[in-house]
Amino acid sequence: MGKVVDKFNRKIPLLISYLAAMVALRLFVTGDLLRLFFSLAIFGVAIVIIDSAYSALEADLTPKEHRGKVTGFRYFSTYIMMAIGSLVGGMLFEHFSPQLPFFLAIISFIPPFILTLTMVHEPEKREE
Repeated sequence: MGKVVDKFNRKIPLLISYLAAMVALRLFVTGDLLRLFFSLAIFGVAIVIIDSAYSALEADLTPKEHRGKVTGFRYFSTYIMMAIGSLVGGMLFEHFSPQLPFFLAIISFIPPFILTLTMVHEPEKREE
């Protein structure tokens, strides 16, 4: 996936993988066993592309001397949000509907898609 990201720039694979993740989650929630298998494969590939493209884009946009701080903050905030999401998702699953956390996960891919589409511009020169 890293080769795909390097060949087609960072933004396009990132946007496609957001859409693929939304489709995969939709198949996961509403599908039968065969669709479940496809959804997990699609979601796995989408997450690998998201991670590769985002990391490469982050490296391109961040000066070398600040990369450690930026990456550390990203992982710290990601794990905090994952913990909160797990708690909230578990409560929604238990008290409201088993599908609700997954539909909210689909919706949660929309803001980064729009922000990436409109506000992220790849630099002319990649950071070394």
